[in-house]
Amino acid sequence: MLDSCSSDLIALSKHPHLLKEIFPDRLYVNLQDPSEADYLSIAARQLDLPTVVTHPLYYLTPDQATLQRTLTAVRLGKTISTLPKDAPAPADAFFLTAQQIEDRFQQYPSAVL
Repeated sequence: MLDSCSSDLIALSKHPHLLKEIFPDRLYVNLQDPSEADYLSIAARQLDLPTVVTHPLYYLTPDQATLQRTLTAVRLGKTISTLPKDAPAPADAFFLTAQQIEDRFQQYPSAVL
C-alpha cells in the first residue's frame, strides 16, 4: 500500500533496508541519536543512501517542558506522578540552535543540512 502512494514522498528512516525499494531515490537515513550515528552511517554507506540529522520537536522552548508533561498526563488520563517515564517528550525536545545540532553531530557534517 505504501508503494502505491510513495511517488511524491521522501522518507526518513532508521531502518533503511525496509524502505529502499519503495523510495529508491528519496530515502534518507535519519540520524537523531549521536550514540546510534556510527551504526546508521555505516548502514547508509552500504546502501548508498544519504544521511540527515533530525531532532524530535514537541515544544518550542525548554520552559515548555512542564506544560508538555502536563498535557501528556491529561491525554493519558494520568496524574503527573503516575505518568510512565517514557510517556512525555524527551527533555530536550525543543528547538535547538544550528550550533547545538552541529556540535552534537560534528562527526557527520554532511548529514547536517
